[in-house]
Formats: sequence, structure tokens, C-alpha cells
Amino acid sequence: MNTKILTTIGPSTWDPEVVKRVIEKGTSIARINASFADRAEMERVKGFYHTVSPKIAMAADTVGFKIRLSKQNPEITVKKGQIVKLSSKATKDDILELDYPRFEQDVKVGDKILIDDGIIQLKVKEVSATHITAVSRVSGLIKKGKTVSLPDTKLVFDPITPKDRINIQNAVDAGFDFLNVSFTTSAEDIRAVRSFIGNARISLIAKVENIEGVRNLDEILQVVDGLMIPRGDLAVELPLEKLLILQKEFSLKAAMYGKPVILATQILDSMRESRFPTRAEIMDVGNAVFDRADAIMLAQETAIGQYPITTVKTASKILGTAEKFLDRDCLFGDEVILEAASVNAKNPKTLETLEKALRETFYLANGFRFECNYGMDAYKTMEEFWYEFEPLVYLSKLRTPLHLMFESSDARALRQMSLLYGVHLHLK
Repeated sequence: MNTKILTTIGPSTWDPEVVKRVIEKGTSIARINASFADRAEMERVKGFYHTVSPKIAMAADTVGFKIRLSKQNPEITVKKGQIVKLSSKATKDDILELDYPRFEQDVKVGDKILIDDGIIQLKVKEVSATHITAVSRVSGLIKKGKTVSLPDTKLVFDPITPKDRINIQNAVDAGFDFLNVSFTTSAEDIRAVRSFIGNARISLIAKVENIEGVRNLDEILQVVDGLMIPRGDLAVELPLEKLLILQKEFSLKAAMYGKPVILATQILDSMRESRFPTRAEIMDVGNAVFDRADAIMLAQETAIGQYPITTVKTASKILGTAEKFLDRDCLFGDEVILEAASVNAKNPKTLETLEKALRETFYLANGFRFECNYGMDAYKTMEEFWYEFEPLVYLSKLRTPLHLMFESSDARALRQMSLLYGVHLHLK
């Protein structure tokens, strides 16, 4: 199997026997949501996964900036056309409080307000210094503590929240390999995280999950080490019918910049409670291969689901079957990727390697073997590491029928490559 699997760790995947089995069935990367883990928990999880295999990479997600309704609010039932008032300040009983201090300053008349993953949809009617007046476009229950999305509003907030500073430092101190940066909106967000972590050997994956991030995707891809497509929040921020095309565009654009891409959200969600996926989920996982995804991410289905081993096994079977029938003619964008590489590639060896790899006489008889002879300590920054092995990243993106091997005596170097499609790892 060439496509990699991220398995989210939780109560369902703590047992040592389960750990062994999910790795056997295809897990390449173990992922922790930092919201639910301190440093001790990160080190504990890393310890028992590396006991089974030191090649299993460890990833942690930041929480990112999220707006929520106050838990002190009453829960109210609204009807379509009903007026709803919201404020960032201490409120009266008829005004709902939320935790974005610039709310009244940044929101404009006509902006949408989406509550609870879009279940409640409001449109701003009036703006005052003390509160916002909006009209409900649907009927439903507004629950306390739920998330609030402002897709039409340019938000102003610190790139790293105080909670994320703690979580990021915990991930660095625990020796994690990947940091998934939630709600990345611009290149500045990634630069801020790089500045905070210094020269830590941890790759940054941008989770682009709002309109601002979509608009700035090109600048983000130039400074990040990889991209995650978290379809849940994107489907709230954007018209849901655009999600299909956005997934394909994101994957191709990541390939153009030579960056691995992870597909996430509701991959095999029904398997939290069922031994069998839905037919739509089977198609979704298989199509990830044809959309050039380097990896898929399993979430609650392995963290708290009833059948984590079966879920990983099922994902592996679907991915492996799709890869057997992968015909390069049915993929889109090879020419676009090659043209983009001539502009975006930083290492002069990249284009030379790609030209060689695409010769039919070469790829029918050869493969590529890359070595990291001195381990991760030889690199001052992660940018230096990815610069040296940029040719391998682009080779992985083109999906040529080549055997791609990466070797190192340093397991940390191998784990950095565990996200790349079709790259086989060898610990010397």
C-alpha cells in the first residue's frame, strides 16, 4: 500500500495489543489531538507506539482559534425569520454572549453567522457598539457553548493562542514529528509557529479550514511542509457543493508546490459503531487515491470507535485495491505539476531527477534510493531537510511506477518521510 494512514489515538487505541494490530494493518502515523493530551500523555503514547515500531511517526493537532458561545447562555429555540442578538460583552438575558472581543468591531451588516457547524444560520441585520442583531434563516435550537463561524468576516487574532503555545511546546518537548496547525489563514501563521519552535525537528502541516485560508493557499504552501484538507470546517465555511472541487484543487496545488497532502474528516465515520463502511465511504476512500492524496486521516472511528483495528484494515484494503488499478492516464495534472516544479522547486536537482524519472526506459528498469546519512541532527532547520529531499517529494507526487526508497540510521528521519505516497522506509 502506497497511501499512508493517520490513526487518531484515544481510548480505543491505547491497549498494547490494539496498538500492535493497527500498525500491522497499515498505520503509518499516530495522531493526537492536543486538546486532550498534556506532555506526559504525549510521551506515554509515543512510548508505547515506538515500542512496536520506531518508524511510526507522531503527529499532534493544535486547537487553533475558535469562537464559541458562552456556556452561561440560555439555550433558545428560534424560528426562521426570528431576531437573534449576540454580543462579546456581558449580556442581558435576551442577548447571547460569545468569546470574540472584536465581534462588534469586525462584523458588518449582511455577514453570515453560523452556529454549531452551520446547523443554525443567521444573517447580520444591524451592528451597534454593544451587540449585533441578526435574523435567523432556519429554525432550530441554539445550544450553549457551541462553535460560531463568521465566513464573511475578516477576523483579527493572534496566530498562536495561549493554549496552543502550551500544546506546541509539549509536542516539541515530547519529540513529535508533525504539528498540524489548525485554522491556518496565512503564511504569517506558519511563520509565527516556526519562530516559536525555533529549530525543533518537527514538520508543520497547515490545516486550511476557512475562507481566509483558501484565499491564501498559494502563500501558505510556499512556507509549510504539508497540507491537510479538513473537510468538516470547510463545508461549514463554504457552500457544501463546492467541497468536491476544492478537494481536487487543493490536492493538485499541493503537488505543484511539492508538498504532501492529507485528506481528513468523516473518512470512515460510520465505523465508529459499525463493522462495515457505507458504500459512499468506500468510494470516498478509493477516490482519495485518484485525487493524489498522500494520506488519509482516521479520527473518532479509531479514537473512540468500537472497531479501530477493523477500520484501519478496511481503509488499507480499499486504498490498496484502488492503487492496483491506478492508471496515470486517469490522473489529472502531471503536466501542470512539472510546469509548476520548474518555477517552485528550490533544489536544482529536483528538475533533473524528474526528467530522468519520466523516461520510459528508466522507470521500467530502475527506482530511486535516497539516503539520510547523518540523521536529523545534521540539519539546522526543517527547511534544510526538506530542501535536500525535495526531489523525492516531487517524485512521490507524480505517481510514476518507480520504486522509491528512503534509508537512514536515524528513525526520526524516516518518520518525516512516513507521509509521502509510495515511499518505502528502511532503518539501516
